[in-house]
Amino acid sequence: MLFRSVYILGNFEAPRVLPKLIDIAQNDSSESVRKKAVYAIGNNDTKESIAALKQIVKSKSNADLRKTALYALGNKEIDDLVPFLGDIARTEADESLARAATYSLGNIDTPAATKELNRILKEAKSVQAKEAALHSLGNRKDKESLSLLRSIALNDQESRLSKMAVYAIANNESNEALKILEEIVTSAIHKSAQKAALYQIGNYENSAEAKQFLMKTAIGHADKDLAKAATYSLATFRKQSVTNFLYKILQESKYLSVKKSSLYILYFLTSSFCDILFFSFFSVS
Repeated sequence: MLFRSVYILGNFEAPRVLPKLIDIAQNDSSESVRKKAVYAIGNNDTKESIAALKQIVKSKSNADLRKTALYALGNKEIDDLVPFLGDIARTEADESLARAATYSLGNIDTPAATKELNRILKEAKSVQAKEAALHSLGNRKDKESLSLLRSIALNDQESRLSKMAVYAIANNESNEALKILEEIVTSAIHKSAQKAALYQIGNYENSAEAKQFLMKTAIGHADKDLAKAATYSLATFRKQSVTNFLYKILQESKYLSVKKSSLYILYFLTSSFCDILFFSFFSVS
């Protein structure tokens, strides 16, 4: 009964309702009821409700309740909340709260929020907050966010963050993002980021540039593992569009393992297995 009453109260924006919801959110014995009260407070688009949610975030309530308040703040998409959410993301010791604050900040699609996400990447104590910032930047698809992600993918000292930046860049799905992925393959300091970029390039199904780049990498890259990854990335394209590329790799690669990878892929892409055997006899032997 109380659960339903809280829901109904949340649909009213009368000032007298808010104190009751705050009291329920902080003091009710039922965790589910407390969370529902926080959601109800979030339904009120008033300065008082925002202040109440901030109060809950800064309180000594349990982490789940504070996370609920953070997500409720993020759903409001108000630029004035950027400093508050950014401060929580950068300084909060609890990983889950720092992550929640960052994701909530990611809902605010403004230049100030983008700047704050970059600051989180540089200053946050929480690894999970940094990962959430990368994910949020990847969803923005603007040039500034793409530039920030490029820098991290190429140069960040933490290989895990560098690799996650690659996935965030690939989420952009633009030609500019493709060129950055190609740059990562040739210039990133972490091999794991280079491999991730190669596999993401394989998702550019309609790009002739992507296929050409993968073929050239498979044939000419000095690192055998990356040459092999480029070959396998070609397998994600349609058979008709990459068969010739794979034959060329089979003919020109200097690595036996790369040639074998090309054969393996061709076996599954083409029904002309006799042609493959004939070609491989002169290429591999």
